[in-house]
Amino acid sequence: MSSCLAQACASVVLAFSLMFGAVQAPARAELPPAPTANAAGIIAVPSAYGIVETVERLQKDIADKGIMFFGVVDQGGLAAVSGVPGIKPSKLLLFGNPPLGTQFLGASQQAGLDWPVRMLVYLEAPG
Repeated sequence: MSSCLAQACASVVLAFSLMFGAVQAPARAELPPAPTANAAGIIAVPSAYGIVETVERLQKDIADKGIMFFGVVDQGGLAAVSGVPGIKPSKLLLFGNPPLGTQFLGASQQAGLDWPVRMLVYLEAPG
């Protein structure tokens, strides 16, 4: 069950990744390889934009697709308020399709660990 949800999440992440840094390629150019999951099942896709603009673009894309947006957790901001030094900026987005997500929950309440969909936007390099 969890692997089905993970596959669905990976598809959503891949769809959103297509909007980042899109450049018109020549007709004969090969498409870049699709992002793949690491050993932990995490797909990381670099953004051509800063955190704020990336989050705004994702929120717009989520809304344009009619997907319910539940909220943003400003993890970097929480660390700063808590006095925890050295935490880079990061924001956790929560979104999903309740009619679909609740089907997973109906099959197994433990699916609630994977739904709603979570996407982390974080700063990996300085700047």
